[in-house]
Amino acid sequence: MNTKLAKALVPALRNQWNLKGNGLDSKDVYEELIANGVDVLDWNMGEILENFKKAGIINGPGYMNSTAARQHGGMVITMVNLELLDQLDFDE
Repeated sequence: MNTKLAKALVPALRNQWNLKGNGLDSKDVYEELIANGVDVLDWNMGEILENFKKAGIINGPGYMNSTAARQHGGMVITMVNLELLDQLDFDE
């Protein structure tokens, strides 16, 4: 997992969730990362979102679009557990 991207993704995910809530498109999180000058390599964001999903930090279905999956994970985020998100520590 790209730890640098994961660290940058946490505040962007929190911000977009607070702005948009249920039904948040991963594209919105991606666009915030890009606007903040974060380099998002193909497949990296999707991998992180899948890891967050497996850990119960987020939930939501993916959508069938290979370009979106490659670029930003192609996911509609329907839940973010902010408590678990706050507990993430990438330095371990």
